[in-house]
Amino acid sequence: MINGRPRKNKGPCVICGKENDNEKFRQLTPSLFQKALKSPGFQDLDVNLKLYDQLCGRHYNKLVVFDRNTSKSSRKPMHEVDLSYNESGNKAKRVCLSQETYENLLNSASSVPQLEQEILELKEKVNDYIQFSEYFNDQMARMTKVLYQEGNFPKLNAADFVKLIENHDPNLQGFFDTLYNAMNPKGKNKRTQECLKQKIMLLCYQMAGLRNKQVSGAKTAVGLFFVKSGASAHCVNTAANMGLYDYHNLHGTCIPSVNSTSQISHMATILFNTTQAPPIPYYTDYHLAIHNPCGVDASILRNVCQEFMLTLAKSYNSEKSSWNWASDLVVVDETEIIERLTIHSYDSDISEKYQRKFNQTKLVDCIELDLKNTKNYIQAANTFLRLPETKEYLKMFVIPFPADFPGQLFIRRAVTKRLKMEAGTEPEPELESSIPKEIMHLVPFLVFNKKQKLAAKPKPWRINLLLYLAHEGRLLIKNCVLKRFAMSKDISYVTFLDLLDNLVPSTLDIYSNLFRSNYLEEYISTIFRLWTIMRRFQWHNYDKIMLAFLSDIHYWKKINHPIIHTLKTHLNTFDEYPVENYHSILRRHTNAKVSTGKSLRRDALFLDHCRHENLFVKSFEPTRDYPYTKKDLDNLVKLTAIFHLDFFDNLWKNPGRTELKKEGKKIKKDFYYFPGIKSQFSSKALPLGYHSKKWPSANKLCDRLECTDPSWIDGMVLNCGHGYHETCFRTLGLKCPHCFKYLSDSIDELSQSYNQRLQMDEDIKKWADCESENHES
Repeated sequence: MINGRPRKNKGPCVICGKENDNEKFRQLTPSLFQKALKSPGFQDLDVNLKLYDQLCGRHYNKLVVFDRNTSKSSRKPMHEVDLSYNESGNKAKRVCLSQETYENLLNSASSVPQLEQEILELKEKVNDYIQFSEYFNDQMARMTKVLYQEGNFPKLNAADFVKLIENHDPNLQGFFDTLYNAMNPKGKNKRTQECLKQKIMLLCYQMAGLRNKQVSGAKTAVGLFFVKSGASAHCVNTAANMGLYDYHNLHGTCIPSVNSTSQISHMATILFNTTQAPPIPYYTDYHLAIHNPCGVDASILRNVCQEFMLTLAKSYNSEKSSWNWASDLVVVDETEIIERLTIHSYDSDISEKYQRKFNQTKLVDCIELDLKNTKNYIQAANTFLRLPETKEYLKMFVIPFPADFPGQLFIRRAVTKRLKMEAGTEPEPELESSIPKEIMHLVPFLVFNKKQKLAAKPKPWRINLLLYLAHEGRLLIKNCVLKRFAMSKDISYVTFLDLLDNLVPSTLDIYSNLFRSNYLEEYISTIFRLWTIMRRFQWHNYDKIMLAFLSDIHYWKKINHPIIHTLKTHLNTFDEYPVENYHSILRRHTNAKVSTGKSLRRDALFLDHCRHENLFVKSFEPTRDYPYTKKDLDNLVKLTAIFHLDFFDNLWKNPGRTELKKEGKKIKKDFYYFPGIKSQFSSKALPLGYHSKKWPSANKLCDRLECTDPSWIDGMVLNCGHGYHETCFRTLGLKCPHCFKYLSDSIDELSQSYNQRLQMDEDIKKWADCESENHES
C-alpha cells in the first residue's frame, strides 16, 4: 500500500535520459523555463528544451537555479556603472526620478550641458515658489492687520473692500486682483463676475479670521444670519467648527411650561413713521377742532355726492384722460411698471421692490394683544400716549393713525366717548383713567393698501398682473369696441364696459399711482367712485370706512384746517405700508420655535435695534427679478387685446342673450350668465343703474321719466347704464336722478348706522377699574 500522493514527474530527464524511481525530477513550468533560457549552460546543450520537459536534479541545478549562491550586489557588472557621474569611482548614488520626468530629460536633452541647464531651470522654479509663498504670507499679514485695525464692521461690497485695504496699505495694491484673476473670470458673464468678487471678499475675511481670530466681523454677521434663520444649536456649532463663524451656543431647547394645544400669539405692533411734513395742529386759526362733532356727517356727504355725480357719469378711464399728469403703465419705463405691479407683494424679495428699507420708522413696542375691541386699541395706544414726549407734543398737535376698518371703528369710538366727556354731555368719572385725554389727538386715516386674504394661487402680484393685462389690453381695442357698440344699452356690454373702464383701472391706480404721487383731489374723487362700487357689492365695512374718510376730508376743507395742505404735499406718508412690511420682516427672521408673545417681542425689538436687516449678509442674498420683462408684458397685452376683441365680438353677435337664474341650496339668489362665459355673476356685478329703483331701459335711449322722445339721436349712455338725450341730461342738472337717489339714500343709511356704532358703550365700564389698576402697577 502506497502512502501519500502519487508522484507525477517520473522522468526521464530530457538531457541525460536518466530514469530512476529514487530520483526527483522537476518539470519546466513557464517561469522555470524562462530562467533556464538565461542560464550560462543553455548554449552548450545538444537538445532543444521545451516547455514542461522534465529535468533530473543535476541538470535542474545547472540550468534553473544556477545563481542560487551568488550575491545580488555582485550580479551587476562593473562596466554598467556610470563613472562620468561618479568620478571618484566609488559606488554610485541613486537618484530617484519619476518615469515621466526621466523620459522627458532623456528626450529633451542630448548632452550633459543641456541636462545641467534643465536642472538650473528647475532650481529657478523652486525659488519662484518660495518667493510667491513669502509674498502671499506678507500680503496676508498686511491685509489681516488692516482688517483688524478697521474693527468688526465688514464692508458690504467688493469695491469698498478693495478701496479699504489699498488705501490703508499701498503694498496691497493688486493683491485682490491676483486672487480674482486666479478664478478664471474671463470665462464668466458680468453678473457672475460681480458675484465672484463678493465671494473673494468673503474669502479674504475668512483667511484673515484664520490668521487672527479677532477679525470676526464678517463671521459674526454670518452667525447672526444663521441664528435669525432658525438654525438649530447643532447646526450653529457645527458651522462654527467649520470656521464659518464664531457664534456659539445661541440656541437652547425650550421646554413648554404650560399645557396648551394652541401656540398662536396675537401681537400688536406700534410703529412711528417720522416724516418731513409739518406738524398738524389740533385746532384751526378759528379754534375749530379737527374732529367733526357730527361724526360721519350725512349733510356734507350729500353735497359731495351732488358734486361728484357728473364725474360718475363718465368712466374712470374717461375721467383720467382729462388729467394732464396722468399716464398709463404702457407709456412708462420698465422699472416703473414692475414697481407698480409688485406694490402689494409685501413678502416678495424682488430686487425692484418699492421702499423696502424703513430708515424713518421706529418701533415703539410689539405687545401681545388681540386688538378685538376698543379696550385693546386703547391699551395699544397707551404704549406711546403715556410717554412724556408724546404728551407734550399732543398738547398742540395730532398724530394721524392709518388703520383699516376695525382700527378706525374702535379708535373713533374711543375719541367719540372722550369728546362727550370733555363736553360734559356724558359725565363718567370712572372712565377718566381708562380713556386718556390724548386719545382725542389721534386722527384715524383711511388706508387702501391693506393686504387681503387672497388665495395662494394666484398670488397678489399675479392678481395685479392680471388686472394690468385686462386694463392695457382693453385700451388697445377701446376705440374699435366703442365704434361698434356706439350707444348700446345691452346689459352684458355695459356690465363689462363698467368692469374694464371703471373698476379695474381705478383699483390699479388708487394706491400705486394716485396715493403715492400725492394727487389728493384725484384720490378723493376715485375714493368716492370706489365707494359706489363697495356699496353695490355690499362690502359692509369698506362702504362705511370710505364714507367716514370723505366726511372728514370735506369737513376739513369746510373749516379750512391745515391738515388739507399737509395731505396735498405728504399724502403718501399717511400709509400703513411700513407696518405690513415690518410684519413681513419679522416673519422672515423668526421660525416656528418662536411662538410665545415674549419671544416675538424680543425678536421685534432686536430687529428694530439692528435696523431690520443684516446689511453684510444682504449683499450676498440672491435677488429675484420680476418674471416678465417689458417686452414680455407688451406681448401679453397684445394677446389680451385679441381675447377682448373675440369676447366683445361674441357679445355683439348675441345681443339680449343674458340669462337670469335663481340658484342656491337654501336661499335662492339671482345670478346672471353672459354669452361666452360659463361662470355665473352675482347681481352685485351689474352697473350702478341696476341697483337703483329705475333700471336702465333696453328699448329706448332716454331714461328720464318725463321724456317721450323714442329716438336714439343726440344722446349718451352714462357709466351707470342709464341713457339720456343731451337736452334731458342738462334739464336734470347733469346728473342721473335715479342713481343720485340711490346713493343719497345709501349715505343716510350708512352714516346713521356708523354713527350708532360709534355711540355703542361696548364693555368700557366693565374694564375701567381693571385698566386703572393695571396702569398703577
